[in-house]
Amino acid sequence: MSEPHIKREDSPGAEARREDLLQYGDSLQPDDDRYPNRPHNHSTTLLFSELFRCFFNPLSEVKAQPAVLGPARLKAGFGPGSSRLSPHDQRRAIIQRFISRWRTEVGNDFYPALRLILPDKDRDRSVYGLKENTIGKLLVKLMKIDKNSEDGFNLIHWKLPGQSVISRMAGDFAGRCYEVLAKRPLLTEVGDLRIGQVNALLDKLADASGESEQLPIFETFYEHMNPEELTWLIRIILKQMKIGATYAGFAGSSTTRKFD
Repeated sequence: MSEPHIKREDSPGAEARREDLLQYGDSLQPDDDRYPNRPHNHSTTLLFSELFRCFFNPLSEVKAQPAVLGPARLKAGFGPGSSRLSPHDQRRAIIQRFISRWRTEVGNDFYPALRLILPDKDRDRSVYGLKENTIGKLLVKLMKIDKNSEDGFNLIHWKLPGQSVISRMAGDFAGRCYEVLAKRPLLTEVGDLRIGQVNALLDKLADASGESEQLPIFETFYEHMNPEELTWLIRIILKQMKIGATYAGFAGSSTTRKFD
């Protein structure tokens, strides 16, 4: 009786191979030359929505917890023998849980997710050249908003306080975008873009020159993401994640191979 076929890391499935080509280019040989022991995924990457629901949002909730220092830590239930996890341990648990799931469901190449988690450390992707004001103007055109309307004004003049609770927070551009996007969603449920597809589109965006090339890419994102996904995408583009995840949290593992 023949042994059952087992997927191995050096034999990715057809879909995973296609996604590899989508993310890393038509030829993987240069990348394999630089990283001869580069891991491969046996399956396609997770949906982008899983990244924000199971990683970004939980880390943001931990970061929002008030800091507890000194003797107050013991009163709050932290310390030796306590079953309550400190914020640091909570972050570590979230990171480890997500990486473990990735390795089980996708494979050992965590780099596609890491590029979105630590966009400021990504050396392979070109600079977008997009600031808040430019993104605001692109969104105004994309959603066909009158630039002189309240929402149009709030997007373009994002540094000024707005009228609503969210937009009163001057300087929170991503929050301002969410407020406007939530009024005009093409999707209310999460979209169908996978992390590999998002990376490929972001590579195109980084290579795009001018509004005529940038706008169609934003349109693709808009058609396949709900407002919360788009808000996280904007944070990735601006490299302003603010979720408490750092390079040190991943250093020492194979996940950082191309960031070193």
